Amino acid sequence: MQLTPDFLRSIRNRIKFHKQMIHNQLKTSDIETHELSIDPYEPISVDPEAITEWSRRPLPNHHNVVDMCGTVKAGNWDIRETFEFQSGFDREYYLEIIYNDTILRDTIFYKSFVQHFQQQVAWDDTEYIRKLYEILNQKGSVVWGGKRTSSEEIRTRCKEIDALYNSMRKQGYQTQKQLGNSKCDQVTNEILIDIGRNGEYLLVDGKHRICIAQMLNLESVTVTVLVRHKEWVCEQRNGKE
Repeated sequence: MQLTPDFLRSIRNRIKFHKQMIHNQLKTSDIETHELSIDPYEPISVDPEAITEWSRRPLPNHHNVVDMCGTVKAGNWDIRETFEFQSGFDREYYLEIIYNDTILRDTIFYKSFVQHFQQQVAWDDTEYIRKLYEILNQKGSVVWGGKRTSSEEIRTRCKEIDALYNSMRKQGYQTQKQLGNSKCDQVTNEILIDIGRNGEYLLVDGKHRICIAQMLNLESVTVTVLVRHKEWVCEQRNGKE
């Protein structure tokens, strides 16, 4: 077996995952504190059409998935109209192409998927890819499914997204479990969402799969919930009393 960087990274991630799971089992989660009978690590099935907005927790908000599962958080993070950054986040250009709107379908990213997959526009002629090329020329690299340092690497990523679309068109949405992936992937690599105060599903990560699922009119996708708004949690608890 060849010990490639991706293989070694996968092993490190699995070891970290199991350490985190053991640690978290020794403490009480927010969900348990609020007396809700919810397994914070159990993915759920939702209608992709129900995911229409981004979560507005400070970016990047998809890291430390294991620790975030089962979190209950108050505040206006689910309804504010702008995005905030965590300290050290250096991808401000995401605001131009991915987070230029809180509504997913109004973003350059989503509209470019519509252009390519529904209107048969070549990737290079979509606004998203044109913007990536501009950023690449300015900064020397851009992040899209990993660091890209050339236009050819961006085009390689385009081919990967085409392959994902074709796979979902033929086979539907396949969960990490169905793909035979590890328990770590089953928790951390599903589509990630938060739940807002009114029960709305807010996208955290997995934008490619959500966009494609909506375009293909798939009935359901599998998601991992990270943060639930305190008002929603309290309403759920009070409804069961």
